[in-house]
Amino acid sequence: MKKFILSHLVAIALVALSLTTFGCVQPTSAVTTTTTTITTNTPQEVGLVGNWTSTYNELFAITNVDLTNSYAGSPAYAGNDIRVVKISDTAGTIFIKYTSNTYNTAVVGKWYAVSYKNLTSSSVSLAGAYKASGSSGTSTFEEAVAEFTIANGYFGTYSECVKH
Repeated sequence: MKKFILSHLVAIALVALSLTTFGCVQPTSAVTTTTTTITTNTPQEVGLVGNWTSTYNELFAITNVDLTNSYAGSPAYAGNDIRVVKISDTAGTIFIKYTSNTYNTAVVGKWYAVSYKNLTSSSVSLAGAYKASGSSGTSTFEEAVAEFTIANGYFGTYSECVKH
């Protein structure tokens, strides 16, 4: 009788274990989220604050408040509401909300991105978001984060910059 009870207890334990392992798995579609948390930093937190000049005669002036880009002394674009999304300790994306754009005034008020990589205390590689037939600006920060990525074909050419 003890063997019978023991074998039934073992069988019940195995059935319970298999149900918890295989039989009670919920489908992934049952859990949905509509919000995504995007962790941002300030330019100062990642070491980007400063005046960065490139070999192409560009100036990127970055503060915790805004970013201004000029070419050969002439303003190109500027933006505020600056947010940095880090990819690593030396790379990431700077997002700004355009306050001006010499070449396309229709994007003022929209979100734009500048990628950075190879960041040190004295140098960085910077690239504005561009691709043929791509977006020049998005309505929301979240759309900018989704759109302006290397995987989507943006940021093909980087300017090698030094800090002044």
